[in-house]
Amino acid sequence: MGYMVKVAFYIYASHEEVIYMALATFFDFNTGEITGTITCSESAFWPNVGDRDWIAGIFDAAEYYVDAATYRPVPRPAMEGITVEGNIVSGLPVPCTVDCNGGTYEIDDGVFEYDTPLIGTYHFRVRSFPLRDFDGELTVTPPQPESEAPPAEDGAAAAEDGEEPPETTTDPGEEASADEDPAPTE
Repeated sequence: MGYMVKVAFYIYASHEEVIYMALATFFDFNTGEITGTITCSESAFWPNVGDRDWIAGIFDAAEYYVDAATYRPVPRPAMEGITVEGNIVSGLPVPCTVDCNGGTYEIDDGVFEYDTPLIGTYHFRVRSFPLRDFDGELTVTPPQPESEAPPAEDGAAAAEDGEEPPETTTDPGEEASADEDPAPTE
């Protein structure tokens, strides 16, 4: 039983020699992810293809995947809704993988926070097949100093700093009120 296979060819002409070249894109049948391409002479095509899943033509893995049911290339959709604020990236697809500064991070909650003591701007890439990869930059800034608490009354602030609170010199028999004028002295 024979079968017909469509193979893409292009012609390479140099001087008076014509060479027919075969073009194919390999893919993972279970996911549709493109795993490689081949451009070779017609005679080398079948030995190189073997029993791998492929389609005719050359398709960029960053832009396409293959629909295994139809053996047709399909454009990969873009990631949308990703926002970056400082060192925090949110709106990520779930699940996804983030590559940043040589590390790989598995994300399952849609948020990536890059913690490092090194201030600077870092490139990151988000991967979540079949979506197209997303490239961006995040910025790590110096930590902001904690805001100072308002001064406490009655020497409590001094006590927090490890100092002794100031002594009060109120005579136990005399209670002065803030609303009253002190009694005149004679």
